[in-house]
Amino acid sequence: MAQELSPHKRARILDLFFQGHSQQGIASKLGINQSTVSRCLDEFRFIVEQEGIGTLEKELGTMMNDFRSLHNLAVELR
Repeated sequence: MAQELSPHKRARILDLFFQGHSQQGIASKLGINQSTVSRCLDEFRFIVEQEGIGTLEKELGTMMNDFRSLHNLAVELR
């Protein structure tokens, strides 16, 4: 059964992800399953895409690529 996450824990997952932590590292820090972290990140990506990032990309550039690039950069800097 999937763990239910509080809004605070979801925010912590995203914060740690953007700092460059791996899914397993985030799970370990927060005391949750890696699959829960993966599901949270997948849900975030889905919501971002559904709420208009695709449309905003035309105006703001390649936001989804920036999303991936920020994570990759954080991993490299770490």
